[in-house]
Amino acid sequence: MGFRAKVFINIFLSVMLIVGCLYGVANYWSFRFHLRHSLHHAQELGTLLAHESTNLILTNDRVSLLNLYQTILKSHPNIEYIFAERDKEVIVHTFRKGVPGGLLKFEDIPAGSKFTMNSIENEHKELIYHFRVKPDTPNHTVIHLGISAQKIKDELIPLRRLMFFVGGSLLILFPFGLAWFLARIISRPIDTLRKGSERIGAGELTYRLDIKTGDEIERLAGAFNNMAERLQEYYATLEERVAERTEELEQEIEERERTEEEREKLIVELQKALAEVKTLGGLLPICCHCKKIRDDKGYWNKLEVYLHEHSGADFSHSICPECMKRLYPEDSEENGDMGEKLPP
Repeated sequence: MGFRAKVFINIFLSVMLIVGCLYGVANYWSFRFHLRHSLHHAQELGTLLAHESTNLILTNDRVSLLNLYQTILKSHPNIEYIFAERDKEVIVHTFRKGVPGGLLKFEDIPAGSKFTMNSIENEHKELIYHFRVKPDTPNHTVIHLGISAQKIKDELIPLRRLMFFVGGSLLILFPFGLAWFLARIISRPIDTLRKGSERIGAGELTYRLDIKTGDEIERLAGAFNNMAERLQEYYATLEERVAERTEELEQEIEERERTEEEREKLIVELQKALAEVKTLGGLLPICCHCKKIRDDKGYWNKLEVYLHEHSGADFSHSICPECMKRLYPEDSEENGDMGEKLPP
């Protein structure tokens, strides 16, 4: 999963949570507002009903009073019941089986007040807002009005459906759009870094990042540009350094080749000398009279010639004192022993 996708998912879920909370708060306060409006309307209706009932109560016209109450019930579905009582005695009511006894146990309306409200439960454990209104009559007549909390909630069903549709749409579309927009803004510098690294990795060392975010991403882009500049400088002198090193290696190779040639030449010479030394080290047939040596081919060679050819030694001719006396006695006596000594 890419960086932009992760940012999108995180923002989308966060915004959905926020929008969901706002939807819940709006739903709650819409009910509270509607409830307050309904109760206020019930209070106004109770006041109007008390005004309309005054003459009918004074004339004891119970039929007209009952018709009035039934008309009110039909035009206001959230009203559960209406009844009038005087000194805890019911005058007229809209119940089918009579007024529940619990509705007549309230305390009298405080002096100076014409309206009170209490929260009660009916036989079905449903919440009822019970209003009591005192009409302008000289006796202690009180009109009771019951508003169903459940019916007030039911009145909000169309509004809640609309809010659910609108809120559901906003819960999906708004977070999606906002997350997509913010993810693009947040991930754009990262995408620029990624594309820049790909171009430099492909060998385009002159490319530079242009990111102005004023945060860590901008500093990272600066470090990235410095790295690219150093790479460019390094590769600019790389060919020269490679050429220099190649020349050094060629010289080293030539030097090694010359050394190898000299070594091989020396080995050949040493092998040749060793062969000659081995030849001289064998059994040499030599004439006992003239001292000539016979070679491998059967020819007789002078001793100095044979040694020169097989050892490379050169000879200088001289005469020993003994031969000097034997061959040239007169010259030996004149010159003495020539300062040379013979071995014992």
